[in-house]
Amino acid sequence: MNAQNVEKPVNNPLVEPWDTPYQTPPFEQINEEHYLPAFQYALAQGKQEIYRIKAAKALPTFENTIAALDRSGQLLSKISGAFFNLLEANTSPQMQEIAQAISPALTAYANDIHLDPALFARVKAVHDNPGDLTKEQQMLLDETYKAFVRSGANLSDSDKEKFREYSMRL
Repeated sequence: MNAQNVEKPVNNPLVEPWDTPYQTPPFEQINEEHYLPAFQYALAQGKQEIYRIKAAKALPTFENTIAALDRSGQLLSKISGAFFNLLEANTSPQMQEIAQAISPALTAYANDIHLDPALFARVKAVHDNPGDLTKEQQMLLDETYKAFVRSGANLSDSDKEKFREYSMRL
């Protein structure tokens, strides 16, 4: 997964903290043209977060691998939640165009995470030797490991390429 720098969009409420009740999206401030730059920025941020986890020199631990993965991509999740809920509830041709444009990038992002052998090796190392975890931590570890396995982490390289191709087509 290549970590790239993308400048933070200016005057874009999607990439700013939401000072709203329960941190709900400030829909009255969001315009359709805000989504694509926000997605691009959030994808770049998420890739940087994943790169830092994968490149860590320290041995994999729950905190530096599993918890870090859980924290990664929060901006992307926030933007995706607002966009896809609005797309389902009040779509428009422009919103559908944005969905068509961003969906391949979101799929590629998820594939890049779950099919990365170095990242999966870190997850598997923690899974195989978890140490003393709380019930909540153990559940997060189990769910993270299962997500990698169910998304093809144990496939051969050729099968991973087929998985990428099929998921991109879908």
